[in-house]
Amino acid sequence: MGTIALTDEAPPLVKTVPQIVAAFNGALPNPLLSKIYVFDNEDGGDINIQFPILPSGAKGFVFRCDCGTMNNPDGCDQIYLGPADMMYTNMPAGFYYIAILGGNTGDFGITVFPTSICPTSTGTLESGIPVNDVLGQNSSMSVANGDYELCYNGVRSYEGGESFHNFRIDYPTGVNIEANSPEPIGLFLFSYLCGRTCIAYAENNPPESDTAALLNIQLPIGEYFIVLDRDLGLSPQNRSETLPPDNPFTLSYNNPAVDTTPSDLPILSTYNLGNAASCPVDT
Repeated sequence: MGTIALTDEAPPLVKTVPQIVAAFNGALPNPLLSKIYVFDNEDGGDINIQFPILPSGAKGFVFRCDCGTMNNPDGCDQIYLGPADMMYTNMPAGFYYIAILGGNTGDFGITVFPTSICPTSTGTLESGIPVNDVLGQNSSMSVANGDYELCYNGVRSYEGGESFHNFRIDYPTGVNIEANSPEPIGLFLFSYLCGRTCIAYAENNPPESDTAALLNIQLPIGEYFIVLDRDLGLSPQNRSETLPPDNPFTLSYNNPAVDTTPSDLPILSTYNLGNAASCPVDT
């Protein structure tokens, strides 16, 4: 949910996009007001944008940020895709921008599908700053549910409680992720859609080793999620057995490219469109 105010005037270059001018029957509202949002898309993913609420007369439009092309190897180009009320299928990976434009103020709502199945309030990780917490008793993800089927080939069931975390990569780089716990845990790395797009995992093996680590994992630009899941040694049919007490864990994330800069930009934020030859820069 957001609000378009009289101070939210659209960037000048938005007004020069022919398709946008045509969508308003050749006459843009004056002033043209806007809110612009960015999100990540997985390679080959589908995009379905919905606006349950919009100010009167407002419309939505979608842009893609195309980076590292032959004509612009060191920069990014904005590409107009179309109106936001269409279904976009098999889209390339990268950043996408939604521009909500109109001449009236008011509240709006926006949802981008498919959605994550993880909690929306995941803990943001900062490079080099460890997190200490405990894995609780409540379980929302497991091997039996198919949450890890894209990456997991082990024998544990992971019927215990989880802890959810996220971080952002602003430049392609290798990262190190490490979790330590005296009980059996799994460390699962997801891209874009937490709980749906598992790309790597690691397990500890107590008492021989309390550490589960993903080292020098090469990642492109994007939003990533970490799920720590607790293995109780129970089958899905035996969840009524007595559960062991909570045990603490330590989780650390290190991105050598940003040792002194937190990579904690949210997956959905407001941006201003730059010039037509360069996509917006995160600030």
